[in-house]
Amino acid sequence: MKPSATAETPLDLNDILVSTEGQFTATVTIENGQNLSAGAVLGEITGSDWTLSATGAGDGSEVASAVLAEDCDASGGAKSAIVYFAGRFNANRLTFGTGHTADSLRQDFAQRGLFLYDAVPA
Repeated sequence: MKPSATAETPLDLNDILVSTEGQFTATVTIENGQNLSAGAVLGEITGSDWTLSATGAGDGSEVASAVLAEDCDASGGAKSAIVYFAGRFNANRLTFGTGHTADSLRQDFAQRGLFLYDAVPA
């Protein structure tokens, strides 16, 4: 079942986060060589840094488990950034790596406390 907007959960169609309810953030290290925008869907390289999650990665980062909360340019070296481990998101404002889509991640994300809403960007 896909969540939808209600009077209790108004959607800001121009933001990645559609509600402040239930959000949980933490600081992680973004892998060297990445230049990512807020809304990038991330996976953790096993025992290491975080990167844009892609289904074929094979290093642990294929498991999408966080959303980048701020732009992060780690092209010159690994860099700390804030990510969401829980929250409510406008799926149309997220950046998915190769092989991932909002629909392919919706159920796994919901089990992690990451809820995707189908808001249409303005």
